[in-house]
Amino acid sequence: MAAYVGSVPPATLTTLAQREVELSLLQFLRQYHPKVDELWRTHPDAEPMETVEEMCMDASDDCKGDHLPRLHRELHDSYVQGRFLFLGESTQGLYSSQPWLAFWALQAADVLDITEELYEHVSPDALGNFILGCLQEVKKSGTSNDDDMRNNPMDMDEQQESVLLRNPVSIFDDDNDDGKRLVGFAGGQLAQIPHLAASYAALCSLCILPRTTYLRALPRAAIKRWLLSLRCKDGSFCMHTGGEADIRASYCVAVMTVLLQLNDVPAYTDGRDDKVITEQTAAFVASCQTHEGGFACGLNASEAHGAYTQCGLAALILMRSPHLCKYAALRRWLSARQLKFEGGFNGRTNKLVDSCYSYWVGASHMLLRVGESYMRLLGQTETPRCLTAREALLLDHAQLIDTTSMCPMDDDAWRHAEEIHRQRTAHVEAYLHAPSQSAWKQQTVTQSFLDEDVGDFYFNQRRLLLYVLSCCQDKEMGGLMDKPGCLNDAYHTCYSLSGMSTAQNLQYLPRSCTNDTLIYATALRRGYIPNERDDYEIVLAAHNSNSGVGGGCYRSQERLSPLNPIFNICQSRVLAALRTWGVKSFIC
Repeated sequence: MAAYVGSVPPATLTTLAQREVELSLLQFLRQYHPKVDELWRTHPDAEPMETVEEMCMDASDDCKGDHLPRLHRELHDSYVQGRFLFLGESTQGLYSSQPWLAFWALQAADVLDITEELYEHVSPDALGNFILGCLQEVKKSGTSNDDDMRNNPMDMDEQQESVLLRNPVSIFDDDNDDGKRLVGFAGGQLAQIPHLAASYAALCSLCILPRTTYLRALPRAAIKRWLLSLRCKDGSFCMHTGGEADIRASYCVAVMTVLLQLNDVPAYTDGRDDKVITEQTAAFVASCQTHEGGFACGLNASEAHGAYTQCGLAALILMRSPHLCKYAALRRWLSARQLKFEGGFNGRTNKLVDSCYSYWVGASHMLLRVGESYMRLLGQTETPRCLTAREALLLDHAQLIDTTSMCPMDDDAWRHAEEIHRQRTAHVEAYLHAPSQSAWKQQTVTQSFLDEDVGDFYFNQRRLLLYVLSCCQDKEMGGLMDKPGCLNDAYHTCYSLSGMSTAQNLQYLPRSCTNDTLIYATALRRGYIPNERDDYEIVLAAHNSNSGVGGGCYRSQERLSPLNPIFNICQSRVLAALRTWGVKSFIC
């Protein structure tokens, strides 16, 4: 390998693309990075650029007043509703991903809290019936594609047994289940095969709909048998019959098992059963963690990826095996995903920023802390100790426990754990606020606000929100995009909004407590968790006309609905799904 001593190595396609991205971002972000702006002005390649004031006047109204961008909610509301009414020609390429089109729009609408407005144009019954229409049965031969059957003239009789089910009612008839049918969601209603990714999107879409009738209609036993048929000898799952096996499949299976409570359903009519999730299943997921610290798509893959990392972490948590993750390496890798200048996340090492990773990486940051806390709850740590109030509320945020009905068992142990946490936090705060003579520390009021550490996660939530709001909103058509210069689309709209929700909503959200002895009420009284409403969330919205900067504002118009980082659906939808099958209010 050639060594470059005293010189800059040659540019690559990635470094050239990164430079173009950073230059395009300057017009959006340099007012928040004055030192970067000064360095740029002295760069030999710099072209004359207008002043920050001129740039703000030309760019948009976002820079006026509080000098922080705002969420163009009305435009996004209109864009999301349009995804059900007006689909462009480019959507034709997603013919085999129709449940995903429904999920991206439904989830974005739910985070924006506009589902009721959406249902004025498209009824929940129409959506529910469409999604249920994507249920298909796998034939014993392993194929269920009408096109394959039409191309095979030898078995004309079998063509009459198309997976499109000439009598679709039978697919929902659990009373007459023969114990053999395998059923899953396909990418559409015509000439498609059951697929785990489509099944995840379809199931989450049904959870978002306002009635549980659609969930109750699902043939859970047949779905469970289908999942079991996809399991490989090493514990992994195939995405479809004869398809690839990777970490996405393991995640989709874990989500379906929990949201449908498949452990409560016998797989076979003769009473026999088989668990979908096993120790080997969790071991496969853990084997996908790479030397970098993040998760790759499979055992032999070498590159960690933000989306696979979210899938891996969430799967291990749902499989009750968070101890299998190497958290020190993961923490190092995740903390490197937020780019210093842009503030947004990239998904892989040395790659470009992308707004969709606001969710994939942002949720992974939250799940990292959830996994560490969950290990303590399950007694899977080498040095047992009591959970702190913040850890308990983090598990509550992920809906693994329900703190509204929990009282501390050992108050002395709890006080000791909180004191240790306070001491460690004090050491970190002392390090972060140590005096520095660096000019980079001489910040404006707005910079100080943006760089202030808030919450309990290993990334700067305000800088992430700033990137999405400043650089990724389509201020004419609505919707969100990958980065400046890209087109808006439903995928980036969904995951950008989900990422913003993850960054905004801290785990110590207000709870309704009727008993002063409960963990939440006691923690508030003792000061273990913030007791000011503005500390419940992080939004870039002006709330104090004298401050000149944004801040938290309970029930702010900028605030998005809180979601569960495990499933990427709102917490209320997870709760409704769990209660469809019983009285549970949490996952554990």
